[in-house]
Amino acid sequence: MSLLGLFTACKSQNNTDGDSQSTKKVEPTMPKGKLLGLEYNFSGMRIEQFSDFNLQRKEKGHKATMKFRHYNKEVEYEVSDTLLDAAKRIIEEEKMYEYGVSYSWEVPNGERILDGYYWHFYALFENKDTISSTGSNASPSGEGLHRINALLSTAAKQCIDNDPNEQP
Repeated sequence: MSLLGLFTACKSQNNTDGDSQSTKKVEPTMPKGKLLGLEYNFSGMRIEQFSDFNLQRKEKGHKATMKFRHYNKEVEYEVSDTLLDAAKRIIEEEKMYEYGVSYSWEVPNGERILDGYYWHFYALFENKDTISSTGSNASPSGEGLHRINALLSTAAKQCIDNDPNEQP
């Protein structure tokens, strides 16, 4: 991993129980129930072949849908809802529910980084629990974001490869 891995933020949550003098540390836990929706985007210094993923589980008996950008064109395909199950496994295995709300690289002297990368991750579960995290030039530790990107990019490539309207 690059030097940016050294600048990742830590997540801590405090929860008050009504007494302003005391706080309890709340350990994040994996949300229960099915994964209903997932959004993931990575934006860097180049145009990604696949980006702006939005995966949604449909009503029982219907396939899921995945919207994404294929270069600069937004497309939508039906996909197996097992794609959401695979994403949930990654979230659990990589403990993505422990991600902080926001990650950024703090630059000395308050200077701003004008290039680099930005990412966004959001997951919605059956019980209405959500996981939401973003980052600018910094990421949480682990392989969760990379694995989610690989899973969704592979599914997007299969959609494009099987679409007769997308063939050269």
